[in-house]
Amino acid sequence: MGPAPRRRPSGFTLIELLVVIAIIAILAGMLFPVFAQSREAARKTGCLSNAKQLITAVNMYAQDNDETLPHQHFDLLSIVGASWMYELDPYIRNGGVWKCPSDPNPQNTWDGTTTDTSVSYGYNFMFLNSTSLAAIAKPSETIALMDSAGTDQEFG
Repeated sequence: MGPAPRRRPSGFTLIELLVVIAIIAILAGMLFPVFAQSREAARKTGCLSNAKQLITAVNMYAQDNDETLPHQHFDLLSIVGASWMYELDPYIRNGGVWKCPSDPNPQNTWDGTTTDTSVSYGYNFMFLNSTSLAAIAKPSETIALMDSAGTDQEFG
């Protein structure tokens, strides 16, 4: 009889484990940027959905107010007036609509008062303030809502 055959130990060697861990790390490194892009795409979709809901609220407001768009009134010397957000509030069911998911400013959440302007969107009150829908010369080329800092800092 010859020498007994050598029995191979069961399990993985250290080299095999390190190779598998390295492959997993490389794959994770390739996938993390894709996950970040997917997350930002979802935020953009949420922001677009919020803007659509706000425009729908503007249209409902106009239908209920003789085809007139919301009024934004503010006085730089005093805090008197009503914000367009306050006028649209009855048409908005979710307070989260006022904040874009991509907005880094945590203070841009409207509190429901007439003087608060902290939202992620801006209303084109320079051209659309209390304007009749029929008076808008080029409605398809007129911007109604846009991204905005939303704080009083730009006016104060």
